[in-house]
Amino acid sequence: MFDKIVLGFLMEAKMTGYEIKKTMEKSTNFFFNTSYGNIYPTLKKLEEAGHLTSEEEIKNGKLNKSYSITESGKQIFRQWLGEHSDIAMIRDEALCRLFFFS
Repeated sequence: MFDKIVLGFLMEAKMTGYEIKKTMEKSTNFFFNTSYGNIYPTLKKLEEAGHLTSEEEIKNGKLNKSYSITESGKQIFRQWLGEHSDIAMIRDEALCRLFFFS
């Protein structure tokens, strides 16, 4: 499933692994967290499968590798979104607090 999450973020914009991690910290971190140790191998696997392309550039003296989703990656992501999912009951105090916080 993590590969689908990465594809989902790349549906929005071209990103580096660092940007994906930071975006996750601001969004999906409440229910799905990860580390760079998961992100970079997943990016490599998706690129090798042809679902991503990468572009390297030097910014502020550092080499940055940005990833973009390909048409096959978009197709895989959309297919995953359309699949039936048995959503488990989530019991989390933080989510309950968010519910009543409004």
